Amino acid sequence: KEYPKPSLTADIAVFRRTKTGLAVLMVRRGKHPFKGCWALPGGWSDVGQTPSECVVRETLEEAGLVVEPVRMLMVLDYRKWNYPPTNLPIYKLFLLCEANPKDLADYKGHSAFDILNSAFFAQDRIPPLSTGRTSIKQLDKLFEFYDNPQSDCIVD
Repeated sequence: KEYPKPSLTADIAVFRRTKTGLAVLMVRRGKHPFKGCWALPGGWSDVGQTPSECVVRETLEEAGLVVEPVRMLMVLDYRKWNYPPTNLPIYKLFLLCEANPKDLADYKGHSAFDILNSAFFAQDRIPPLSTGRTSIKQLDKLFEFYDNPQSDCIVD
């Protein structure tokens, strides 16, 4: 008998301080679904790849930024947090990552094969979201984690 196994995605939270406050890195999708909408950098974890390796690869590919994973923040069941609904078993791993302060200060955005551009956004200026990848509730939780670094990891 076969048993369905969940797929894993890794989503990356990279923050920087700006003149107006705290901002999170986001990427603008260049392909459907949700073409033109924004999400955290991230993607499917490859077989044989650790979550840390996945976030380093995905952030470099999608945002052109070299990061170092710092901490697991959330392990979420896609079906409870994202839209559109799916019956696929997908677990989303959210990791806090840091980048070189100079790279963050000099960051001008990036485009890639499926990414139109990337930028940092304050919590009160979040652009239209690719809700299949990133929800406003998830972003709110990530900002809470940044403000409360001792918070426990959220696990569905």
